[in-house]
Amino acid sequence: GPSVTTAGIDAGGKPITNVGAGTNDTDAANVAQVKAAEAKAGNAVQYDKNADGTPGKSGVTLGGLNADGTPATAPVKLANVADGNVAAGSKDAVNGGQLNTTNQNVTNLG
Repeated sequence: GPSVTTAGIDAGGKPITNVGAGTNDTDAANVAQVKAAEAKAGNAVQYDKNADGTPGKSGVTLGGLNADGTPATAPVKLANVADGNVAAGSKDAVNGGQLNTTNQNVTNLG
């Protein structure tokens, strides 16, 4: 059965119930806290879904879900993006600074 000894706590395979929400770094978290953290993390970036509803993993949508669970449709901005590799065959994204440099180079050609 359950026991508390100097070696630790053994719940004997039983659930520990009525656990308050942990607040300090060394406190235990209850299931509600874990679910809330999972929901926040899971809604930040979503894989686009295939027609059958499974994650497609060929694209992502940023923004997560609205409070009612529907997909958020407001545009989002990617910030602090590193320079992408601008070369033949590259599949990297470019950032605003790189685009501005290209625009200036084109302007200077004229």
